[in-house]
Amino acid sequence: MSYVWEKFNLAMRTLNGSGAPKDRLIGAFDTIMLLRPEEVPEERQKDFDRFIQEMTRIAPEGDEGPVHATVSSMDDDEVDRMIERIVSLHDTIERHRQLV
Repeated sequence: MSYVWEKFNLAMRTLNGSGAPKDRLIGAFDTIMLLRPEEVPEERQKDFDRFIQEMTRIAPEGDEGPVHATVSSMDDDEVDRMIERIVSLHDTIERHRQLV
């Protein structure tokens, strides 16, 4: 769990950094995208898997990857919702870490 916690803490630092919200979302997602759903607390595994799928749902064109293609297609409200999902997942991981 400590590896997952470290990755989500890095994602939170990225989200709290400077730059455009879309850029911060992409940066935060880049830190957690290689985690497997079974690495997050059981009650959030399906949420995490859906989140990964939603962040990579647009087929890339040219040199961009699916994450950039997907985030580029989002409006500000959707970007905010995705950021909130990372925060919520982080909060769950933090709670589980404190229980161990």
